[in-house]
Amino acid sequence: MEQIRASIDSGCGAVAWDISGCEWGILTGYDDEAACFDTLKIDGSRSQVPYEKLGKLELPILSVLTILGKQEKAAADIVAETKRTAASHLKGEEWCENAAGLAAYEALISFVRDKLTADTAWNLEYYLGTYGALKWYAWKFFERYGETELAGLYRTVYEAWKKAFDIKQSQDLTREDVRAEILQCLRTAEQAEQEALRQMA
Repeated sequence: MEQIRASIDSGCGAVAWDISGCEWGILTGYDDEAACFDTLKIDGSRSQVPYEKLGKLELPILSVLTILGKQEKAAADIVAETKRTAASHLKGEEWCENAAGLAAYEALISFVRDKLTADTAWNLEYYLGTYGALKWYAWKFFERYGETELAGLYRTVYEAWKKAFDIKQSQDLTREDVRAEILQCLRTAEQAEQEALRQMA
């Protein structure tokens, strides 16, 4: 609790699990009298979570990231560490049992190709929207630090995910040609991320 308060008081909201419908969100404020956190959810809506419910909602896992300070670090070191982290992610070297990194592409492609129905379409929207946003952050990070080739690759990746998301939002997924267009977007993104991994590994 002290770390969360300190992070919020310094102007850095705490990132917390499961405050946004089985998803991450931000603790933006707190009220000790009401014993509640103010929250910002992934859909942009604001709400509150009682202190006693943190880590005990739909998927009861307590996971909170707070920022309590900073270290001075050279830009080259920031970029090198980020590349190592990104490469590890793309290789699937994480604790999650789900398909991770580049392996997530085949899982998503097979879902669109073989299992997508009107009843499961919401699931696709979630993945396209959530992962697409992460690709935007990668693009902007590499752009900020002058990594022109990686920025260009992640711009391609983001634009492909965004196009797939827009197609999902506006077209009839029961049509084979619409699903084929989404699949092509995902393959374009996958190829660009494979090249990004080659450059970062």
